[in-house]
Amino acid sequence: MLKVRSPILDMLCMILAQAQTGSAAPGPGGGIGSFFVPLIFIILIIYFVVSRRQKQTAQAARKRGAGTFLIVLGLAIAGYFFFLFDTSVEAESYISGYGKIGGGRVVNLARMQDRTLGCIGGIAMAVVGAIMAVAEKKS
Repeated sequence: MLKVRSPILDMLCMILAQAQTGSAAPGPGGGIGSFFVPLIFIILIIYFVVSRRQKQTAQAARKRGAGTFLIVLGLAIAGYFFFLFDTSVEAESYISGYGKIGGGRVVNLARMQDRTLGCIGGIAMAVVGAIMAVAEKKS
């Protein structure tokens, strides 16, 4: 059996070894699933206990960088909508007695509105981030 320094990983290896050496037909215990369900609950409990301790220190760090994060995210969103968002759509073409009518790409007014609202939302987010950053420096 594989020896691991961590008791949690050692327990996981032992459970996996027991699950692999079991019989082909599941017994009255429910088979391999009966090993993993309690293991998942144990891992979740350990995760929440550890994350609760780290949550208090991380909360103070998050407050310091939230304004800068909003500035960067807002400018990234505004830049995407301004430079990369395509407002045109493919138009259908028809063949009539006069030849081919239509086709190509045309500007869609709804997509133009989406582009405008995306730019406004991104810039507004960057402004709110700048206000938060200034307020963080003052306090």
